[in-house]
Amino acid sequence: MRQRSSGTSVVLVLGAIVFVAFVLFGTATLVGGVYKAFELRAFLARSAAADGVVVDVDEVAEQRTRGTGNSSHTEEVTVYYPVVRFTAADGRAVQFTSDVGADDSPDYRVGDAVRVRYDPSNPAQAKLDSLVGLWSPAVGSIIFGLVVLVRTFSNVRPWRAFRARGRPERRDERERRAATQRGPVACPGRHSSGGRRRGSADTPTFLGGWAAG
Repeated sequence: MRQRSSGTSVVLVLGAIVFVAFVLFGTATLVGGVYKAFELRAFLARSAAADGVVVDVDEVAEQRTRGTGNSSHTEEVTVYYPVVRFTAADGRAVQFTSDVGADDSPDYRVGDAVRVRYDPSNPAQAKLDSLVGLWSPAVGSIIFGLVVLVRTFSNVRPWRAFRARGRPERRDERERRAATQRGPVACPGRHSSGGRRRGSADTPTFLGGWAAG
């Protein structure tokens, strides 16, 4: 009994550590996404617009997770990041690589005209002026953080059930269980109402053991 209790305690401790780790990770990712959203909002408030052109496409090998649940796996994919050149309001030529890329096939090709948003005080801080180019990093982090938290907390109920099955019974629980299994104690010499004999077919189930004797 002690060995089983010790093993259950180790599993519970490890499960608690994993649970806390996932909660912290999901929370950090969610908070990071919200911070990126506020940061982007401030950037858009002070930014200026310009026309740019794609001068190159960087190909970067990255690890991506495919599938969900037991069928999930990690594979190496090629991500394509457009390199854009534009002219700032003060006449400076600026070139930057977008922080949003596309896997499998590039969304932009050399020579494509694009719209750019940049910080006038630091033109090198620039982004593609598109919904995906601006908001995908922040929105992606928020969604991913929420998914991690929802999936983590959805496992709390099964975990509680396992904990309830694995924890050692206390003394009062054992006594209550034993009393329930014994059932009511019948008094010798007393018959049920209606004059039925002991051991008859109509004897209640909980008196079956006494009637059989």
